[in-house]
Amino acid sequence: MNGATAVLLALLLVVSLPAVAVTAADSGAGSVGNDLAGVGESPQQEDSLHVSSVESNNTTEYAAPVEANDTTNRLQLDGDVRSEHTDHSNDLGTALASSDDELRVDHKQYRLLDREFDDASTEEQAEMVEAAYDRLKERSDGLESREREVVREHADGGPSTTELIQTLIRNHNEAEVLSSVLSDLRDRANEIRGYSISPQEANAVDKVLNFHTTPIRSDLESTMQPNQRTELLIQTSEDGYSISTVDDRNYVVETTRFSHRDTDKPDQFATIETSEALDRTMVFYPWADTHGSPHFQDHSSENLYWLDVGHTQGALEVYVDGGTASVHREIQQLRVASLPTTDETNWIEDDLELSITETPANGPAKVSVTGADDDEPQNATVSVDGTEVGETGIDGTLWILPPASEYDVEVASADGTVEVTVSGGEG
Repeated sequence: MNGATAVLLALLLVVSLPAVAVTAADSGAGSVGNDLAGVGESPQQEDSLHVSSVESNNTTEYAAPVEANDTTNRLQLDGDVRSEHTDHSNDLGTALASSDDELRVDHKQYRLLDREFDDASTEEQAEMVEAAYDRLKERSDGLESREREVVREHADGGPSTTELIQTLIRNHNEAEVLSSVLSDLRDRANEIRGYSISPQEANAVDKVLNFHTTPIRSDLESTMQPNQRTELLIQTSEDGYSISTVDDRNYVVETTRFSHRDTDKPDQFATIETSEALDRTMVFYPWADTHGSPHFQDHSSENLYWLDVGHTQGALEVYVDGGTASVHREIQQLRVASLPTTDETNWIEDDLELSITETPANGPAKVSVTGADDDEPQNATVSVDGTEVGETGIDGTLWILPPASEYDVEVASADGTVEVTVSGGEG
């Protein structure tokens, strides 16, 4: 057990809360799958695909990912969207420092508690594990609440984008520790004769924690290391958020729609077979269904279903809410070289030729800068809506993240400057 896990486990076990039921060992344990990569969203664009509710005699329609041609559909935001390019390097140290401080307790307290657990009766041990498990689930729910609050405040023009990113990193770190604590609690529960935390329920709680430990957030945390930098597009609305990154190989995007999660509604998949639930979920992603191998997991104890699809362009990870029958969270990692294109536009000015090639569903766009007369690649600085996002480098190309259906691009090199307005194409 590492130090961070130990101290948080101590904190959880110390908290005195009403006991929750500890069940006998459950033979129907669900498995926890591996997380994939990133998610996408395009602002101010209405969802175009809908599916019917799976409840009998119901035709309620639920918002679904936006359709894209020859690639995966994408979960996107509705309404007013705040969009901002930014980059973060090792100036985020204060965020992690404050997050770490909140997880620290005196190590002696943990060691004393460890001895108390060993010396306790079976009934007392069960009460300690029950209280700690209950508290862990509360803290897990608190991550979601914290995220919703900062996203909605950001969308309203409140906290800075840096503060938003700090919250996401903080949730990432705490979720990792909580997941480790959950594993330790299960081990402790197994030491108590005749008792166990339900494997299916614990796996579902762990999958909820995985909401916050995504590849894109791991990349954000890596910016804490010297000489590391991550370019980001952050988009927020009252209903959710999207974070995306792109380089010369991969496009990673993570999107969440808060209104698509309702744990108080009856589980609409509860009465159907897993295979049928998978089929109905894949209606959201018909291209991925025909170009990949879906893997579906039932985490119905949290009113949640998880879908993992490896396909010919990358990987897709989806969390479907049982209550709304909608995609709550989507994480996509796509190889930019494999993405289809929708539009390519060229401009010539000041001895430079600028070409911008767009991809479906407001995905990444490729900027190419060459000499107007000799077609030689040009090293140029690229700005999007006034924010510098990178340089084309030796090959004269740079992948960028379009913030909306229309945006301004400026490229500047030793040979001149080109300024254009780009109108995004269709999916």
